This record gives sequence, structure tokens and C-alpha cells, in this order.
Amino acid sequence: MDGAQQTPRLTQALDDKAQAAFVHFFTTLPTDGTVRIFQRTGTRTYYSSHGADVELFSNWYLRFGVEVVNIGALQKLPSAAFSQANYEEMVTDLLVHRNRRVEVWAQDSDKKAAGWRCVKRGSPGNMQEFEGVVVTDGLRDAPVVVAVTCAE
Repeated sequence: MDGAQQTPRLTQALDDKAQAAFVHFFTTLPTDGTVRIFQRTGTRTYYSSHGADVELFSNWYLRFGVEVVNIGALQKLPSAAFSQANYEEMVTDLLVHRNRRVEVWAQDSDKKAAGWRCVKRGSPGNMQEFEGVVVTDGLRDAPVVVAVTCAE
């Protein structure tokens, strides 16, 4: 599934002012090794990644055809957009196989760049907020051990 064909280019989806505001917001986030994914809405929901995470995604998920573009007029920020299906596969891989922390950020309804908030947070030891994505997709074929005790 090609994420680049199913999602709008960020340079087309965001005007110059929105790009600059987002770049400013993004630079305030800590660089602690957490993979941050941004949920965006338009005609349909899609996701974006920025900065160092884009390099990881473009190396790890080449089969998705991730198109990297720079957003922001003065301060350039490498960015890529991808589909819901790509998001689900990436999150599963990041949490289950690559042992990375993941955050999903969504924009508040007022559409201001400062209105971004973390809506999901997970790590390899705490996937509860991603349960619907990871359990149905990534652990579907995982063996399960069940212990039953019968008492009379």
C-alpha cells in the first residue's frame, strides 16, 4: 500500500503560516528518542512524521513509498505523510519489534499550532493505549498460554 498516493502532500495541505507555526511547535518538543506521529484530518484522516523520525521511517518502511518533503519557509523541517494502514503497521512494528516509545499527537479543534496535544503514548512494556492497533494487527498470530485451575 503506497502511503504517498493516499495522503495529501504536507506542502499542499498546510499553508505557509500553518507550516511555520507547526515547525516552531515541533522544535519545542524534547529529543528523547520517542517516535512522534501526528494525526491530521482533512477529507480523511492521515498521519505525519517529522525531523529525525522521518529518516527512520524512510529507511525502515521504504515499501510504503514515503515521500519526504521540507515544510516551513525559514526553518526547514523534513516531513512525510502516510495513511491509516501504514500508521497501524508502523506503530505495531515500533512497539513490538523495534522496542521504541511512541506518541501520537492530535490537533485541538481550534486548529492553532499551539493546540497540539498528546492523545496516545505507548512503550514496549505499556501498549494499552495502542491495544486496538497492536493486538488486532501485530499479535494476531502470537502464541497464547492460558493456565486454568479447577477447584472442587
